[in-house]
Amino acid sequence: MLNNIIRKAFRSIRFVKNKQILCKNNNYIRFLSSSSNNNINNNQIYEFDRDTSVDVIGKPKNIAFRHTKGKAQIIPLILLQSTEPLTGEWSIAGAPNGGLLMGMAITAMRKAIKAAGGNHHDPLTITAHFLSKSEPGIHVDIPVEISKIGRKFSTVKASFIQDGNTKISFIATFGSLKELNGSSFNRKKNGFETMPKLKDCKIDLTNGVDHFGTLPGRINLRIPNDAPFITGFSQNKFGGDCLLEGHGGFKDGRPACLRSLGFFVDAFPPPVLNYEITKWVPTVELTVQFFRRPENVNDLLPVRFYNEFMENGMSSTLGEVYDSNGNLLAVSRQLCMSMTG
Repeated sequence: MLNNIIRKAFRSIRFVKNKQILCKNNNYIRFLSSSSNNNINNNQIYEFDRDTSVDVIGKPKNIAFRHTKGKAQIIPLILLQSTEPLTGEWSIAGAPNGGLLMGMAITAMRKAIKAAGGNHHDPLTITAHFLSKSEPGIHVDIPVEISKIGRKFSTVKASFIQDGNTKISFIATFGSLKELNGSSFNRKKNGFETMPKLKDCKIDLTNGVDHFGTLPGRINLRIPNDAPFITGFSQNKFGGDCLLEGHGGFKDGRPACLRSLGFFVDAFPPPVLNYEITKWVPTVELTVQFFRRPENVNDLLPVRFYNEFMENGMSSTLGEVYDSNGNLLAVSRQLCMSMTG
């Protein structure tokens, strides 16, 4: 029922050549080009901010569902859309990167929470289920359901829809990381202290791999000379450690932020490539948990990705993102399929 309501809501929106939006239901008119970007440097629009920008395209709508017992449930629904058609400039083999789409989802959810009267800005956890490939060149319709606006947390659900087809489903909880003041510890044996230092990471893994897609032209990934990807995958020697460690960032120098962490956890080569030859490693589900805002935002971020097991071609890739001070910023887990055939 809700999907039918969402489709009708988006069908009520007519687009005209000068990028005005006319909402027939409430005569709401605005310009897409006036959207705000969450840029850290207000004097520069970075590629990531430009390509993940979204706009609220209508006033919040309250949708009522009446249950069998006669009790009504009210769900606020915020309608958003990508400012521009989905770009193909962050793609691998023609498929837009899932981390870029997660960054767009965080933007949309933030704006939806604000439109619904909430003030939670920081993602604490977000999960994405990838249903089918998103298509470059087409706008993304993003209905956001407000599950709860609370005192400490806000929880929302979102869908990415293109031409009436749902491409991705998201659920996320937002809060305020700066208000957290509890204890901290990291008992992981191979933590930040064992990761390679930036000065020892001489190789940019994204150089000379443009034939894989446009994504490598947008990121930096520096790894050491003795990294498994160098001694294994690049030498056509498989069966080695499914481990990728190094330092990553945007090629245009964009500073790191919470939204970019959702991108980085899916932006680098799958470590399972070091184990076997695969044609593609699509993500089925991706969850990211955020613990801290980046402090040294202009530094490349230390990253680690690894697979602990694979079963019948399915693997769970774990990720860790730190700042240069050794603070854990985010962790991720994604369910991937190794497509060898």
